[in-house]
Amino acid sequence: MEPGTRLNERYRLRVRLGERGGPEVWRAADELFDRTVLVTFLGPDEGGHDRHQRQVKRLAGLSHPAIAAIFDYDRTRNADGLLASFVVTELPDGEDLGTRLERNPPSYWEALDICARVAEALAAAHAAGVTHGSLERGKIALTSGGVRVTGFETGTPADGGPQEAADVFALGVVLSECLGASLGLDARSLTSLPEQVAGLRRQCCAMEAEDRPSAARVAAILARAGRPPDGTDQRPGVPVRRSPRSPARRGGRIAVAFTLLAVIGATVGVLLSSRDAAPGRSPAGRDTALADRPPMEVATAPSLSTDAARTVEALSGVQARVYGAVDDGEIRSDVALDLGNVIGNLRNDLISNQSVDVPARIDQLKEKVSTRQRERVLSDGLATELISSLSRISP
Repeated sequence: MEPGTRLNERYRLRVRLGERGGPEVWRAADELFDRTVLVTFLGPDEGGHDRHQRQVKRLAGLSHPAIAAIFDYDRTRNADGLLASFVVTELPDGEDLGTRLERNPPSYWEALDICARVAEALAAAHAAGVTHGSLERGKIALTSGGVRVTGFETGTPADGGPQEAADVFALGVVLSECLGASLGLDARSLTSLPEQVAGLRRQCCAMEAEDRPSAARVAAILARAGRPPDGTDQRPGVPVRRSPRSPARRGGRIAVAFTLLAVIGATVGVLLSSRDAAPGRSPAGRDTALADRPPMEVATAPSLSTDAARTVEALSGVQARVYGAVDDGEIRSDVALDLGNVIGNLRNDLISNQSVDVPARIDQLKEKVSTRQRERVLSDGLATELISSLSRISP
């Protein structure tokens, strides 16, 4: 395709994105609704149009907060005169992960949070029968509404086999790139990571597809691993990346710095919710099993009231507990994804609109937990714990 090409008398191609040789992805103008969109060509159909269409319908039906929305799907003739399917999706605001890694690498905790969101998106897609096919950091957008995964090729159905495993391998590469950039380490030095994270990275990048974990398991492990101690940005055994403008302090100055961090740790959770880190705003990130933790930043969150910030933190803790329970067999993975998405939607709505009716939404969530308990897809102990935690957020 060439710049200026008009599809369906509506989408005018402007700029091709990504590397030549890969799927054609274009920034385009939707002249009907006067908006900028992404157009991804899925290659010559060769009888695959119906298959692509089924996959796109499945993906469009997800409405997952970490998956770019699908607007349209059709086909056209390419430069060789062959019919080629294309899908039109939202163009997320903000910047892609590759740009962020080069401009201002995320912290260790933020890197874990970003990859956890991507894992959630892949897990949801796989559960719906869709694989990504070409995940890389340029197809992960850090937007005002959180992480968005773009560029799904939707060519091969997900069936728990090699195509899903290929997505997990790609996620392992992204995880390695994020952690390497955030800590200032190359791939060989990433062996110094905490074993839970280092082990996960090795599993994702295992040579044999059957040795790689599912995307749902990766999401659960990352949710459990993303636990900044005392509001600091250091994981035991992992060095803190120093900004070029803030060289590492030596000797007594390091001791003073860490003493100050300990003093202000109790207030970091509220302060981080309004701290500027990059253009746009960020949703809160994952948390430990119901332990307090400052919300992770992907971009810049709007200023929240103290009560709203605490509610966001608490919701993050409940969400992380849900994901962590998959590992312990307390909840079925698909049910964990469903509950996690509901909690994440409430948390994100609260961040973008502080007039959300939190008590009503919490009541709906507690009822959902009770229903799942009656269906015997989560343990009685976990249900009691989740309902108790939600009741503390909104009695």
